[in-house]
Amino acid sequence: MAAGGIAILLAASPGTLWLLPTDQHWIAINEAYSIAYGGYGVAFWPPFIRDEGAYFAAAHHLNLAQGAVFKALASPGRKFGTAIALNPVRPSTPTVEDVSAARFHEAMSTKLFLDPLISGRYPDLVGDRVAPFIHAEYLGIIQHSVDFLGINYYEPEYRRSVPGAPFSTEGTAPSNILATDSGALIEPDALYEQLIELRDQYGNPTIYITENGAAFKDVPDTSLYVPDLKRIAFLRGHLNAAHRALSDGVNLRGYFVWSFLDTFEWRLGFTARFGLVYIDIDSGRRVPKASFDWYTEVVRSGVV
Repeated sequence: MAAGGIAILLAASPGTLWLLPTDQHWIAINEAYSIAYGGYGVAFWPPFIRDEGAYFAAAHHLNLAQGAVFKALASPGRKFGTAIALNPVRPSTPTVEDVSAARFHEAMSTKLFLDPLISGRYPDLVGDRVAPFIHAEYLGIIQHSVDFLGINYYEPEYRRSVPGAPFSTEGTAPSNILATDSGALIEPDALYEQLIELRDQYGNPTIYITENGAAFKDVPDTSLYVPDLKRIAFLRGHLNAAHRALSDGVNLRGYFVWSFLDTFEWRLGFTARFGLVYIDIDSGRRVPKASFDWYTEVVRSGVV
């Protein structure tokens, strides 16, 4: 379900853990927002186009393709869900302009993909931008009763108003928030708050955290062992946030670390290492990091 991830299921009693039966859980599209925004919003990857209309066209057609897959492959015993990139959006300042900018960015990122899937309609803030691409039957294809939501969470985003540039990524986070070596903000409370919002605004769906992890500049010792204590602290904080949400009634069924091995990242290659297992690029040797040993004990004991 999340390639390269390690899964554990959370339970009200932290001593009870299960493995997820992934052979019956299917995700048609992973992070539709990242695909559309990276290709047409900020042009991080192909086709490297910055065009607002193209972004909304791509987002809508990704929603449409996903709905078509759900309907075409539905069968007894097969569970379908979607994996969304969930980046809670916050204003850089409490000004009306920055609050509006944050609300717009939330609508054109998270809600643009969740609302039509669950309620059959696009958010009001971006409805006019999607309207040119919608035919009468499309929303009926997009809307589907999903068995679960997959949440890929790494960090919150902060936005400020930039007149004439609604896709601007400009924003300033509070200075006391730590960051990973790749610049991602470390804020476990934002995960908790987003899970509570899904509980309250989307009918408390079944949720799996399908990706959560941190990239650091791992420095191995002479035996290629990595004492990645910052990654352990990151994972501990987010697992505790997940347990808090579970205790507060969120229908959270599982958690996947991103990732088991250091992977070749889309834009960053091996310069951003997320794995619990270190890979030596020259030799191909794989060496478990300190986080691997720590996480193994978490899975074994159920104690974070």
